Amino acid sequence: MADFDDFLGWVARETDARVITYRELWRRSNEGSRWLNRAAVQRLAAEVGGPLRPRQIDGQWLSPAEQLGALLFGAAWQHEHGALPEETPVEPLLGPSAPPVQTEPGTVEAATLLAAAASANLLARESGRVPVAARLGSGLVGPAVLLRALGHALSGAPGAAPLEGREDLPELARRPDFAGLHFRGTWSIFAPEFEAPRLIQLAQLQTWSARPVH
Repeated sequence: MADFDDFLGWVARETDARVITYRELWRRSNEGSRWLNRAAVQRLAAEVGGPLRPRQIDGQWLSPAEQLGALLFGAAWQHEHGALPEETPVEPLLGPSAPPVQTEPGTVEAATLLAAAASANLLARESGRVPVAARLGSGLVGPAVLLRALGHALSGAPGAAPLEGREDLPELARRPDFAGLHFRGTWSIFAPEFEAPRLIQLAQLQTWSARPVH
């Protein structure tokens, strides 16, 4: 630990960085309960057909995982009550724990989609993360495809919702520092043969949960 403390001290002296504890970081970034009203959810639904990235809705930044969580909650509520809720919670979901399943292109009727969203909503809230897949009829869909389909259904767009192939990872995962993430030959603390492909995969999957703080 002494070596690490010396390293942090050097970073603080040589840069403008300020070293703080994880407790302080949590205190600063803890935003408390966040909610979206019905109109905000409908605006979000209209936007998620675009690139998979953080979006600002009513002054709040939402990660792709939070966007999916909000639309899953709204869809589950609409499935049960016939309309979107007046207020929808924004849940800080983690990214999926494994690469999402591949989805066959097609379309799905709104009633079938909302029923699938109700089950996926329970799974997301119990696990605290984006589901790797959601069962839709006799098949499975990945979260990125599910997000776009929910956007179509909840925005009031006419017709069946499309199940369209799209990138399973957010734009951030394709940024050079994430796309080129590696350990071999980077730090003397690692063994020369250390590669950790699973750790790299998990880091890229967690780009689902990334967003600006303010």
